[in-house]
Amino acid sequence: MMDVKFKLAPGHASDSDWMAPSRLRHLFWNVTHECNFACGVCFSNSGQRASDELTTAEATDALRRARDAGVDLVVLSGGEPFLRPDLFEILTCMARLGLTTRIASNGSCLTDDVLRRMAIEKLATSFQISVDTLDPDTYERMHGARAEMLGRALAALRLIRSHDFHTTVSTRLTPGTLPGIPALLDRAADEGWATVTVHCPLHSGRARGAWPPETDLLALLEPACEHFVRMSRHWVIETNIPWAR
Repeated sequence: MMDVKFKLAPGHASDSDWMAPSRLRHLFWNVTHECNFACGVCFSNSGQRASDELTTAEATDALRRARDAGVDLVVLSGGEPFLRPDLFEILTCMARLGLTTRIASNGSCLTDDVLRRMAIEKLATSFQISVDTLDPDTYERMHGARAEMLGRALAALRLIRSHDFHTTVSTRLTPGTLPGIPALLDRAADEGWATVTVHCPLHSGRARGAWPPETDLLALLEPACEHFVRMSRHWVIETNIPWAR
């Protein structure tokens, strides 16, 4: 995954060289392919639950073996992770194994009760919520979900913040989302989101890429970067795009 992170608060920082050889430490796990959205830019082509998804026993065994191999952080995504019925069993196993957990979600299933339980039982450290745009009509078209689901995602972000989880918003870089990135950065500053991550398009799943591979994506983002610098007193811009270093 190639992305650019606009950081308004400390967190998840690293001085390591992303391209240097190192032991396996982090896993990104699509814990289910089931999803209640139908995003036209979905990297994993999610929708229906896959027939070969791991059982609870298989999942917990795989996590133990990953921990024994040196993994210390797992990012759970999907699909929508909270549609998996045994998710809390998996999260509890991860906590007992001492694995750090981050969760990527569309936010539609996050309630105060769910987040309170996760905070009390220390089942995750951070959430990344997909908000590609602040315009309800564009949100509906991009996510294949009702326009009012944007309000639910924004409410979920406020709940996440209220329970002291690290809060990230993710947006996919497309011609439709590019003009709205400055507004997302302003909203991040107003509501205390720690990071806005802009994912650059890859040819996987239902995502076919917004621009040809040779496009200078950082040049497209230059106005958003300039806006970020102007509006933020304490800021960091990170990228894991090797040619952008």
